[in-house]
Amino acid sequence: MSVVDHERFRYKFTSEDFKNLTYFVADLGRDDSVYNEEKLTQAQRLAHLLNAKLLALLRELEELTRGVDAFGGIKLEMAIPHKSFVTEGDTTEFDRLEIYAPIVTLRQFVAADLTARKFLDGSIILINENRTEVPPEL
Repeated sequence: MSVVDHERFRYKFTSEDFKNLTYFVADLGRDDSVYNEEKLTQAQRLAHLLNAKLLALLRELEELTRGVDAFGGIKLEMAIPHKSFVTEGDTTEFDRLEIYAPIVTLRQFVAADLTARKFLDGSIILINENRTEVPPEL
């Protein structure tokens, strides 16, 4: 039995062990937008992605992995492009986002027993390998 309907998603799926849990990993590649550094801080870019895309995707992936006991969580990986649009010729840089969401708290979020903030507070969010807190804009 396949865990994932590959026609529904365009992502690379693997698994990874992290902090004594096996995570179902969805590598989302890079975001379609290039964010303007003068208008959005790193925290604001993260808040935008969480609200616009990632929380809904986590809900879908929880549904797909429901009943699969091998996974203790879901991990999302994504490259977030950004650059200065003021400086001509400035090259695009990428922040590497990793979200480790334990399945127990993810299921509570999906069941509306936790707010998005409390769910994310129970997850591990890394940007460029540095742990970060949930953005206040969320």
